[in-house]
Amino acid sequence: MPFLQIEVASKRREFNTQTLLQSVTQAVQASIGAALPSIRATLSLVDPDLTIDGGTIGRETALVRISLLSGRSEELKAALLKAVTAAVAENTDVPADSVRVVLGDILNYDLGLVDGVSAKALGR
Repeated sequence: MPFLQIEVASKRREFNTQTLLQSVTQAVQASIGAALPSIRATLSLVDPDLTIDGGTIGRETALVRISLLSGRSEELKAALLKAVTAAVAENTDVPADSVRVVLGDILNYDLGLVDGVSAKALGR
């Protein structure tokens, strides 16, 4: 059930947004074994002049927020961080050292799935 919110601040925008979404989805699937139908991602393109990174306005950056059901090991999370960072850097104009990935665990009773029934009630 990984949910990704991807924000890319890039002036050039010479990258293919669909390829980026597919690459990030594949990175999530490969790194933590998430089932493809459970992965959701949204992409927002941001004007770099509306961002500040390390005190510099206009720097090309990316921020990826990933929400996951809790319970994955530190090793799996480390693999996820590395894979998503690489996927974003390889498919945008943003260098890897300007990509940030933030993971957030969600308890199974705090997530509504099919018809608003909690993941816990659905046995997840």
